[in-house]
Amino acid sequence: MKFIELFTNDFKGISKMSHMATEIVREHFDPIIGKAQNDLMISLFQTEESISKQLKIVLCLDLPFLLIYYIDPHRRYQSL
Repeated sequence: MKFIELFTNDFKGISKMSHMATEIVREHFDPIIGKAQNDLMISLFQTEESISKQLKIVLCLDLPFLLIYYIDPHRRYQSL
């Protein structure tokens, strides 16, 4: 497992997290709640802008915000 702490000025890391989270959320939730509802949820929580806002809040509280890479041979994705 690899932990990478994200900061508000880490645009590449935030972009990477957004893409990875969006892929995971689409794969898991599209079949359950439908693409339209999932698109709304992704726009609220998984975009680069929304992750940046969440990151600013977390850092104000002096908490770590981590991008976690975990390679599991039984799953095809990296988890967050």
